[in-house]
Amino acid sequence: MIACFLTLPSTPRHGNTKDQIRRIDFLGFGILSASLVCFLVPLMQVRVKLLPSHISTNSNADTSQAGVVYSWTDVKTLLPLLSGLVGIFAFLIFEHRYAKHPLVPLSRFSNRTCILAFLCSCAHGLALWCLMYYIPFYYEFVKGFDTIKSGVATLPELLTIVFGAAGAGYVVSWTGKYRWMIWQGWAIAAFGMGILMLLGEKTPTASWIGLNISIGLGMGFLFGSLQFAIQASVEPEQLPIAVALFMFWRSFGAVS
Repeated sequence: MIACFLTLPSTPRHGNTKDQIRRIDFLGFGILSASLVCFLVPLMQVRVKLLPSHISTNSNADTSQAGVVYSWTDVKTLLPLLSGLVGIFAFLIFEHRYAKHPLVPLSRFSNRTCILAFLCSCAHGLALWCLMYYIPFYYEFVKGFDTIKSGVATLPELLTIVFGAAGAGYVVSWTGKYRWMIWQGWAIAAFGMGILMLLGEKTPTASWIGLNISIGLGMGFLFGSLQFAIQASVEPEQLPIAVALFMFWRSFGAVS
């Protein structure tokens, strides 16, 4: 994620190296880096409930809680988390009002399409990696699969994501329209995540494979269509930084 913000979108390639270095917003970069660390570290340390207590498991492992040692209400969780959020807002204000050569030229990405694409990218990363994190726990602790078999069992999601992304990219390139594919992707993904509540200890193989296909297709459609919204909403010279921001927000959602 850090590499995304070392791009110098407004610096000519033929400029003097020292001049280019002077145009790097080191202060903004420092504020952003510190804020992200403060925000993400407590998320890795907080206790997480893996499975509801009413679900029986085929494993002797304790799945009631995972993580390190801190609860959501612990000061060691809340203080850095809130500090990170404040720091991110401070970074945005600094970039918008005070930075001479901002890392993120916010004024150039203020149109509605850009903002929604960034938000969708963040939500997509969050939903996808939550799915990839928790589904293997279902296979291991509820179905009793070993690690290798659990990995193989994720193929319905992974394969449909790949084919869905490839198909969405081809269709959008062919038709020249991306909005309907984004809507379709979110609808199918939301439906797929909703029907995952039907998974249980006695769900037969054919059923859990079928239940996971729709969520994979929805996520794949989003992979193949969201970037077109960014490409269509910015000027050609702003495309590199726009794509970098797009990938940053997807990564931010994934690590959150």
